[in-house]
Amino acid sequence: MEVLDDQRGLWRLVSFYGFSERSRRRDSWNFIKRLYSSSSLPWVLIGDFNDLLSLEDKRGGAAHPEWCYRGFREVVLECNLHDLYMEGYPFTWSRSKGTLNGVEERLDRALVSSSWLVSFPNARLVNLVAAMSDHSPIQLELEVQVNQFPHRSFHFENCWLREKDLHDVVAVSWADSIGQSIISRLDKCTASLVSWTKNLHYNFRKEIKVCKEMLEELRYKTDIDSVTSFNITKRRLAELLVGEKDYWKQRGKSFWLEDGDGNTQYFHARASARKKANRILRLQDDQGVFHDDVEGIRKVVRDYFLNLFAESPGVYDPVLEVVLEVAESFSALMKDAEERGLIHGVRICRSVPRVSHLFFADGSLLFFQSNNLECAVIKELLGIKSIFSYLKDKVWQRIQLWRKQPLSKAGREILVKSVGQAIPNYCMNAFLLPPSLADEIQKMLNSFWWGSGKEGSRGINWLNWDRMSMRKDTGGLGFHDLFAFNLAMLRN
Repeated sequence: MEVLDDQRGLWRLVSFYGFSERSRRRDSWNFIKRLYSSSSLPWVLIGDFNDLLSLEDKRGGAAHPEWCYRGFREVVLECNLHDLYMEGYPFTWSRSKGTLNGVEERLDRALVSSSWLVSFPNARLVNLVAAMSDHSPIQLELEVQVNQFPHRSFHFENCWLREKDLHDVVAVSWADSIGQSIISRLDKCTASLVSWTKNLHYNFRKEIKVCKEMLEELRYKTDIDSVTSFNITKRRLAELLVGEKDYWKQRGKSFWLEDGDGNTQYFHARASARKKANRILRLQDDQGVFHDDVEGIRKVVRDYFLNLFAESPGVYDPVLEVVLEVAESFSALMKDAEERGLIHGVRICRSVPRVSHLFFADGSLLFFQSNNLECAVIKELLGIKSIFSYLKDKVWQRIQLWRKQPLSKAGREILVKSVGQAIPNYCMNAFLLPPSLADEIQKMLNSFWWGSGKEGSRGINWLNWDRMSMRKDTGGLGFHDLFAFNLAMLRN
């Protein structure tokens, strides 16, 4: 369905239902690809996909097949779609909830294109409550009333530096407050600037449009007055373009770019992304209650920091955190295998439950029967890569955030080296990752590196990862071979 918006133009809304049979997953993925290639309009794909993107989308039940995760992710990347964050309860489908066999999954979602996100920066997806169905309805809201906090702090605008009156306003304010404290003089100068800026009305887009129209009209005239007006208007247009660039550059927080870069569209996209990421729609307190009003949000923030600083400071060890995450994941796998009767723990007497594993600070004990079947199960659990799949999920989530920003090749290289390849470092200090997992992470990073970042273009992988992981002086780009890097870290 094509939707015509008076302000944003034409966009496409597609309701989707994915095949529930696992054998037909690829049919659903191919259909999404056909939808993607059928139109260049900004679009939304919303509905029941019967598919999962990460481990966080499922709780309880048997593990979701790895090939399903991988296939769905590849489709989302290839079609340049973004998974719109869903507010509320994290799962949209449940079965036997509250029992030992309960399963919950996030099967319903909204996938949106980058151009649609730019047009609707305040859009939100909300998980509602259903009275009868095992599926929760999801609601897509295009415009959201964002909480406005009063008494905003004073911010100096860089575009003011191009105003001729700025120097006089500051000089007069500073001279009138001679003899006062530095804080009082700064407050007086701030008040003068705030009063002065009330007469400044920056509407760059409108003024630039007017200047261009005037130039188009004057360029055909050759009389002296028209030529003079043409030159004056041309200088004014140049000033407006520079001012617009400074305005959006300051809001985009991209100070690492050179002043000569006049890519205003980039700064606008950065500012829109920061605005969307920085807004607070609601917060949850310690009792699990959500607050969406201004006073409630303030109270939650205030109570959190009061409790935080009231506690005694401790030592934060990120390596220990990773070890605990891995231990919890492996413990869940052992319990699941025991419940399914694949392994049998030990017990000291008839009236106590069986124990299949014990974890200590300096070691672990696993208990099972001494036969080939249970030994094979334990061997599979110890080597299964789902223990470390959370690393792949973290890399995937980072890539989704990066793909929303128009990045250069240099920017992509910095993100891959400094963030993407650094995510598994703590885990690789203590564990040897399965080679297949390291290969899948490298494939995701490789796909992000070669992607053009433009709507409708995935990019071509001109070199394989083996060539790209060579040193720069030998023709590579200096990326890590994760498995070799993992071995080097363990040998240290």
